[in-house]
Amino acid sequence: MYRVILEVSKTHPNCSAGYRVGERITLEHDMIVMEQTDRICPYALAAMLPYLPLLGHETPSDDWINKKSEIQCPDSKSPVLFAVRREPLS
Repeated sequence: MYRVILEVSKTHPNCSAGYRVGERITLEHDMIVMEQTDRICPYALAAMLPYLPLLGHETPSDDWINKKSEIQCPDSKSPVLFAVRREPLS
C-alpha cells in the first residue's frame, strides 16, 4: 500500500477552488486524510478518481500507473495541475 500525495504544482488565477501551489490532497488506505489535505475541489477529485485505486496499491513495476506523474483538473479555462507522489506505507 502507498500513501498518495497530490500536490498542486501549477495553478490558474481563476481557479474556482482557490488552489495555491504547494497545497495537497493526501490519501492512505483508499481514504482522504483530512488532517493532511488542504482543500478538495469536486471537479479535480473527479479527474483523479480513476487513478487513485491503482496509485494506492502495489502494481507490477512495468505497469503504466507507475509513470503517472501528473493529473490535471478538467477545467479547460482555469486548469490546475497536481504532481503525483507515492510513499510506501509501513
